[in-house]
Amino acid sequence: GGGGGGGGIAPPEETPTPDVGVIAEETVTPSVTEPGSATVAFSEESGVESVAFESEDVSGSVTARTLETEPDSTGPSPGASAAVTQINVPEGAEDTPATVRMRASRDRIDELDADPADLRVNRFNEDAGEWQGLPSEVVEQNDEVVVLEAETPGFSYFSVSAVGEPEAVIDVPEEVGAGTEITLDGSGSTTEYGEIVAYEWSVNGDSLDGETVTTALDSAGEYEVELTVENDAEETDTVTQTVTVSEAEAGDGDGATDG
Repeated sequence: GGGGGGGGIAPPEETPTPDVGVIAEETVTPSVTEPGSATVAFSEESGVESVAFESEDVSGSVTARTLETEPDSTGPSPGASAAVTQINVPEGAEDTPATVRMRASRDRIDELDADPADLRVNRFNEDAGEWQGLPSEVVEQNDEVVVLEAETPGFSYFSVSAVGEPEAVIDVPEEVGAGTEITLDGSGSTTEYGEIVAYEWSVNGDSLDGETVTTALDSAGEYEVELTVENDAEETDTVTQTVTVSEAEAGDGDGATDG
């Protein structure tokens, strides 16, 4: 007798293999825990704690892979990555809404010097070709792991990352002469996690893009210089500073060489 086992249920057919190291892999069959939903639960070694589908018509197996990092096909996720997983579901269930619970190790979170409150679950949107943040909340934490819950519209690669708002900083002269070219410098702007990906300036109705830009104000008066920065988690911050433009003095640059 005995001899049953046999390695359990086979993973979904044509499961794509990521181009990065796989830390753990586990395949589980969903079970109907309540009318209208089906759930899978994974072992503590997995980066995925559970998946609860908003449908009980999910037949087949679900594979969760815990990865060393994001694959080349997705690029880095927003902010500072704490965990990366790949969830493969049965054919036809790829776009089934579900609630996912993801794990991130406390050691990795400490490496990032991150607060659990800054963690977010992200999903790679295959159609858009980009990572998208999911509304997330911490539902459990201890000395070993932090567990986040998020609503997802479908399945692909997932990550847990630390994200936060950037801080916009402007360096511009407080007073200049009319018509004088001035440099607007936003290089002092910072973000705790990830990187700043956009600098948008507004000066006297004109829009400019770039970390450092130049412009000139031709008429005397007070002008507000506004800078909005955006980081790779699509968080933004805006700051303004007033620049006073004075009239050029009469005779400036004229007749200085007479006599």
